[in-house]
Amino acid sequence: MPILSVVIPVYGADSCVPELCKRLQKSLSSITQDYEIILVEDRSPDTSWLKIVKETELDSRVRGVRLSRNFGQHRAITAGLDVADGDWVVVMDCDLQDPPEAIPELYNKALEGYHIVMASFEERKESWVRQSISKVFWFILSRLAGFDFDFKNGNFRIMSRLVVQNFRKYREQLRLLGGIN
Repeated sequence: MPILSVVIPVYGADSCVPELCKRLQKSLSSITQDYEIILVEDRSPDTSWLKIVKETELDSRVRGVRLSRNFGQHRAITAGLDVADGDWVVVMDCDLQDPPEAIPELYNKALEGYHIVMASFEERKESWVRQSISKVFWFILSRLAGFDFDFKNGNFRIMSRLVVQNFRKYREQLRLLGGIN
């Protein structure tokens, strides 16, 4: 069983995959050589799958999962969590807005006794329209749930094996990883 797994949903990111893998390998190697990178291709219309296959040929610690159709980001994450074997599992986006270089910091914080450590965006690299929609979504969800969600928290996080095993038990059709705090 690897110490670390990294689960990444991939859609429309063929230009990012090689750089992502290179930066992940460097970052993860600073922690351990016992890791796996799981790239879940969500039936992207570009050549993402071909790039993933190439990465699996270059490094046996890189695994590719290809979904039968486009299911969406959170179901792709679920598919990756279902096959992740690590004692600790990192979830991050594929577009490099989540810096792989931050994983050692998340890991070290988790080792202090936390089951989930989430990264927060200081500044999101999205249009003001997308940021505004995101803020409104999280505001409404917070009011409906009776719990304050921070819109600066994305998918970038590390979770213990225990959290992942419990997450696997819940199979809701509508999934939202950011709703798990």
